[in-house]
Amino acid sequence: MDYAPNAMSVVDRCGRRKYLTVNELLRFTNAALQEPPERRMFALMLVLTGCRISEALALTTDSFDLEAGFVIFRTLKQRRQNKANFAPTLLQTLGNWLSLTRPPPKVGKPVYRYRSVRLTDHFMESLHLYFNLLQSGASSAPPRRLWPINRKTAYRWIKEIMANAKIQGPHATPHGLRHTFGMNHADDHTPNPLVQRLMGHADSKTTEIYQQFYGEEELKYMETMWKKLKIDKQRNFHL
Repeated sequence: MDYAPNAMSVVDRCGRRKYLTVNELLRFTNAALQEPPERRMFALMLVLTGCRISEALALTTDSFDLEAGFVIFRTLKQRRQNKANFAPTLLQTLGNWLSLTRPPPKVGKPVYRYRSVRLTDHFMESLHLYFNLLQSGASSAPPRRLWPINRKTAYRWIKEIMANAKIQGPHATPHGLRHTFGMNHADDHTPNPLVQRLMGHADSKTTEIYQQFYGEEELKYMETMWKKLKIDKQRNFHL
């Protein structure tokens, strides 16, 4: 039987989770701390902000508000096109084809949206010391990319750290760290609009997937049921 992919969920099509448990996240962080500074800080950026891997790679030395302690991510959003541009009349289509003068399709200009995420003072200081971040308005030096690598290399860095931390499965990916960020905030009962802003979701329905009960949150409700059934060390269902 073929199951449809479960994109709008924190589990895959086979029901396997796409986020890390608390123990796995601690192992990943400990493994990341053993890496060289460049890789270590890239991994921690994903853990602490829940950013997309492309957003982390786009960061430059002027993507930070050092005074307030924020990192500023740029997210590319495509401007919606006028439906009339994509629905020409049959007569217009035939005329363009016959005259071979069909105008090129109109392509909307890219629209950049920005969001800021608070970093710990210690991590911000480490970034500043290693990458020599630019003070806003205090330097005329051109901004530099923090991690001038391609997406494939960045993906390999995270996979290697996952392997060192003995983490396997569909959650052992950069996006698994993003799902983990969302799940942790859901467990802490962070307001949904704030989680949406932190993660840069255009649609609140995308953020709502982290309101599902999984992991520690689900365990709390299950333990309530176990208590009602008086299942403990003295009374259990083991053979």
